[in-house]
Amino acid sequence: MKDSFFILVTGIVIAAAIQRIVTNTHLDVPLGITVGLGAGIFEEFFYRGLILGTLMRLFSKQTSKARQIWYPLLITSLIFGLDHSTKPFLNQPLIHCFK
Repeated sequence: MKDSFFILVTGIVIAAAIQRIVTNTHLDVPLGITVGLGAGIFEEFFYRGLILGTLMRLFSKQTSKARQIWYPLLITSLIFGLDHSTKPFLNQPLIHCFK
C-alpha cells in the first residue's frame, strides 16, 4: 500500500513538473530530464511491478521453484525487449539515429 501511494505521488509530481516545464519552452534540458526520469519510473512500475508481479502469481503453482521465477522473468524480458526494439523504427526514420 505504501509503495502504491509513493508511485502515485511521484507520478503527480512528475506530471506537474512536465506541465510547468512545457509552459516555459526555453527549458529543454529540464524537460528532457523530467520526461526521461518519468518514463523510467513508469517502465519499472509497469514491467516489473504489474507484468512481472502478475506472471509470478500465475506461475506460482508450478512444481519447480526455477519455473516459478524464470518463466515470468523471461516472458517479461521478452515483452520489454520487443517493446523497445520497435520504437526507433516507428517513431523516427532510421537515418535520424545516426545524425
